[in-house]
Amino acid sequence: MIFLWDNDRGETVLDDELQIVVGLEEYLLQSLSYNLNNFNDTLISDAILPPLEQLLQYDALFVVNGTNGTPMDSGDLVKIDSFICSGKSIYIEGENIAEFLSWAYPQILDSFHVEFDGNTYLPFQSIIGTDSSFASGENFLYFQDPSLFSSCDILQPFPPSVSILVSPISTKAYVCRTAGYSYTAEKKSKSINFARIISTINFTALKSLEQGGSIDTRNEFMKKILSYMGFGRTLVVDYADTEENKILGDLEAIGRKKYDVINYSPEYEIMKKYSSIIWRGGKNGIPLSDNDTINIKKYINYGGRILLTGENIAENLGITGQGDVSFLTDYFGVDYIAPSVSTDSIEGAGTYTGFLSPYQGLNPDWLQGANICFIYTGTKAGECAGVSNNIGRSKTLFLGFSYDELKDNNQRRGILNETYEIWNVSVDAPTGIKEREEGKKKFLIITREDELRSFLPLFDLSGRKIENIERGGIYFYRKEGDLKIIIFIK
Repeated sequence: MIFLWDNDRGETVLDDELQIVVGLEEYLLQSLSYNLNNFNDTLISDAILPPLEQLLQYDALFVVNGTNGTPMDSGDLVKIDSFICSGKSIYIEGENIAEFLSWAYPQILDSFHVEFDGNTYLPFQSIIGTDSSFASGENFLYFQDPSLFSSCDILQPFPPSVSILVSPISTKAYVCRTAGYSYTAEKKSKSINFARIISTINFTALKSLEQGGSIDTRNEFMKKILSYMGFGRTLVVDYADTEENKILGDLEAIGRKKYDVINYSPEYEIMKKYSSIIWRGGKNGIPLSDNDTINIKKYINYGGRILLTGENIAENLGITGQGDVSFLTDYFGVDYIAPSVSTDSIEGAGTYTGFLSPYQGLNPDWLQGANICFIYTGTKAGECAGVSNNIGRSKTLFLGFSYDELKDNNQRRGILNETYEIWNVSVDAPTGIKEREEGKKKFLIITREDELRSFLPLFDLSGRKIENIERGGIYFYRKEGDLKIIIFIK
């Protein structure tokens, strides 16, 4: 469940593509609603930030702060800081949000691991996604309403934060406009999963390079933002439903429980609602139909992430030309070489180096490609078993073998988790901080993303130190002599 705080005080912008005036939050709100509806999640929007105890019921907070550096009062800033400290996800945008936070509440800016690096006063027409982020391959135009360029902040990210979107300030120089990072940890005493994104451009003002394609472009990009935050869903296309399906159990095991399963060919309109797709052909290599290859190509063109696995899939496409021979080469970076590789194990290569599992399939395909990520052992030792590919805004992985026939459970699940990491799709929705220790407590233990552990003595409203906490409630901690609010959840 997401809360959108519309703090732009009624600002509008000219959509120079449709020649209409829209609220600065309008297209962001539309894209959020569209994707959350597909993900079976909920969005609440208001111009007033709710009380902290109510705000903490949400999994993520989106803030639209406008082009004029709309101020936030101290109470709202404290609520945002407390929300961040609770381990929840946040997206915040505003043309001067970095400059404002740098003097009004520096610790919030610090939580994004960015610094304010000055302003630019010149218009820019294009915005580009960086290769190091989930926005890799993205390329936007920007509404040319003069109000959008009053004094757009420059961000300077530092680890673990990375640049997500940049814009040119000359023919050779780019500056960071959007930055962020995600963090996931599962340990005995807590479960933390969050993403933080700060942007000095306005999502609503993004538009497609292609006339008339802006709605789809914004929806696709918002899907990646939400997937980065852990809200995305996976579609498992189970073509081999008569064989044991280990993918579903593996998804559960690695914390990615938001998935749907079908055993028939999905149409493109269904596919594009999902942040990732796993297409399972099995050890009997159920071939792809003409319609399958057409819809998969559309999904890849849309910016999707897809894993295609199964024996003989490449053989069927490579020999008969069913569907489209270029489907393999152009979209998955794969050249088919030969069928029936004799192998007893599969070994990781490239970004998957270190993975190794016995294999019990029948006739895996011998492949070739520029980005080899798996190889065979046995009589064809060292020959290509899998290829990854980045095509435009999309990421693909083609396995010439059946994923389910990898015998080592840990290795198999590690491969699947690594794939999601490469795709920049986080584990399921942000969980915040969960204390699991039993018994009475004198303080709240918080382990932050840098692995440092803080022990915070808690106080009641009168300022008296709490000796023992026996139930959840509203408590306080001291900072620079003042009481700061915190919610203790048992």
